[in-house]
Amino acid sequence: MGAMPSRRSISLVSRGLVLGVLFTAACASCGRNSADGVGNALGNALETQPASRSPSDAGPGGGSVVPGASGCQALVVQAGAKVDGTSADTFAWYDDQCLSRTASLLRNDAADAFQECGGYLRVISYQAAGKTRTLRGTGVDGWQGFGYIVSHFPGDAVWTRTVTGGYRTVLAGRHHAIHEFKWDISPGGLVHVTVHWMFSTGRSHPLFAITLDASATRDGTLQADARAPYGELAWDNGALGDVSGDGWGDTHKFTTTGNGPVTPTSSWDYTKTNTIPYAYEWSASTDSEMGLVSTLSWASRIAGGDYRAGRLTRKWGKTGTNLLTDIPNWEWPFQLNQYELPFVTTSHRIGWGATYGAVGSSSYKAFGQTLGGYPYQSYTVYVVLGTHAPSAVAAQVAAVEATQGVSIAATRGDVAIDGPGGPARTDQVRFPQTGFDPVYAAWTVDAASNAATVTLHAGAATIANPMFEIRRYTGGAPATVSYAGRALVADADYFATVDPAGHRLWITLNQAVSGSGTLIIN
Repeated sequence: MGAMPSRRSISLVSRGLVLGVLFTAACASCGRNSADGVGNALGNALETQPASRSPSDAGPGGGSVVPGASGCQALVVQAGAKVDGTSADTFAWYDDQCLSRTASLLRNDAADAFQECGGYLRVISYQAAGKTRTLRGTGVDGWQGFGYIVSHFPGDAVWTRTVTGGYRTVLAGRHHAIHEFKWDISPGGLVHVTVHWMFSTGRSHPLFAITLDASATRDGTLQADARAPYGELAWDNGALGDVSGDGWGDTHKFTTTGNGPVTPTSSWDYTKTNTIPYAYEWSASTDSEMGLVSTLSWASRIAGGDYRAGRLTRKWGKTGTNLLTDIPNWEWPFQLNQYELPFVTTSHRIGWGATYGAVGSSSYKAFGQTLGGYPYQSYTVYVVLGTHAPSAVAAQVAAVEATQGVSIAATRGDVAIDGPGGPARTDQVRFPQTGFDPVYAAWTVDAASNAATVTLHAGAATIANPMFEIRRYTGGAPATVSYAGRALVADADYFATVDPAGHRLWITLNQAVSGSGTLIIN
């Protein structure tokens, strides 16, 4: 997965002290960019609350509504407190079962406690089987967490382990929060990087949205790829044991087979068709997994790297018995543990993927299509951590699949048609669904006098906890909110955040919906 074998995994497993010394020396003198740190200390992490389900009730238009879990409380942001010896911003929120989760992002304006430069997810926690799982960066090969920016280009690679930048909490609302990191990197030329992490009540997995802006460099000068978010967490409850399986999805679902652990000679299956791009690893012994899931379908937004100019497509629809012989490591579209497999079976490496030219070239080819990565390259993924049985990644893929073909219509206000919010630049993102913002995975409407009436047409699909982004909103908390003819109760039936700086109202319904239902905001 790269031009130079010694660099293409960024860090093959260290065989001695030399690599560690080199990284320590580099990180001790982090490249300095301007920092812009803001945020509000709002309290401590929240207590776990029990989840319950209510019976469904019919909505107009033949649709149905199933109220969501109870016990969700407000999201909390704790700004600047030390996490593992480094200033961090911690976000505590309630997931789709109203169980507490937390995530701590180390600040990127100075060297951190590991002599790196921060800007990554250091600690994350979630609930499973009545217990809290708290996961940290592994530290293996110097990867102290997850969310690093990594970009390869011919003959070399760059990453944000050694680059400082700027951070700010863009939104610290009652139920929605957005945290921003910025860096300048140079994969053969200057690239401005903006990342938004989004946390939301009623949504289990945070979003990682990135834009790589190469406009300061002449078109075609760069031929870089994009593997962010990248890094390692001890996602198997801290065990750092064998990886039982690897999987990803492009037009087909790839999975290793057998009882594990994954080795260079593992068997594999690539026969089932797929809609939503994803990549993940799992541990059967600890019933845990970690993965990345796109907010858009493959048809809407090609994801993954075509690093061997179409050779991977020859494996679609097939099976095999010798993993790394059948599919060489740099042919994999996403970075998992393939580069470490000849040496260890415990690597917890995970990263996204995009072909060379995805950053810096207005015309590059991947999987038989001509794509554009200049002046901007933008995409968003869910960062998924949870159980393997049932699979948290499979559940998130199914949730995104359910949104395909869904549409909205507004009778008061206007369905947004001018692209996404956040850090994305619209000229490099295709929009199959008018009114859907793939950056934040939200249905988007421009308000009319701080009010909106919008109908969600889900058809036979069931959409769990849909989020709405009401733009051009300058009012306070809405006086009334109803869906499918039923008045909703704030902080129970829906979760709202007023964003005065962004002129937005964010609303997440705490219910699963199908058919057609109308959201009325006054």
